[in-house]
Amino acid sequence: MFPLSTEATFIEGFYALIDRLAKIQTTIWSGGSRIAIAVVLLLAALLFARQWMDRKFANTSVPKPPAWMFKWPGDLLQSFMVSAIVVLALQLPIAVLILLMAGPAASAETAGQEAARRELVKFQKGCDADVRMRCMELRKGSDVVAKGFLITSSPTHIAIYDVQMRAARALERGGTELRSEIKAAAPIAAKASAP
Repeated sequence: MFPLSTEATFIEGFYALIDRLAKIQTTIWSGGSRIAIAVVLLLAALLFARQWMDRKFANTSVPKPPAWMFKWPGDLLQSFMVSAIVVLALQLPIAVLILLMAGPAASAETAGQEAARRELVKFQKGCDADVRMRCMELRKGSDVVAKGFLITSSPTHIAIYDVQMRAARALERGGTELRSEIKAAAPIAAKASAP
């Protein structure tokens, strides 16, 4: 309804990136990494058991099984361990990136909320109060549709804080006219001319 400026689009993208990075980190820690760590530990236990059995039965007359039978668990364990290390190593840069991006985002969000609160206080004082913002009338023909403070506009809609309804409204722009009230300025005292 209201197209975003380049700055607003950039800020929305910034927040979306932070959100996605946080979701990636949460997903990795929620289930996938736990399963991978459990599998790696299980394979490590199997590898340890194999080496223990090799040492225990080394001097007995029991024939040893072929070497290929015990080679694949070691290869699989090595593959899982490398994968687990890579997945866990990716956590650090993602966490650092989230922290670096969340700091400015949090301070900007706090500043934006404070500015919006200050504007709302000014809006709620109404058109008769002595505020620096100019009160507007949105007219359709000779009828006043809304009276208040302009928030934003687009080619099709106008967002206005209506002081009578004490709420923000989005109205279609077609056939409307926006008028501002001009308050009478205080007379300017004439400077006394020096002789």
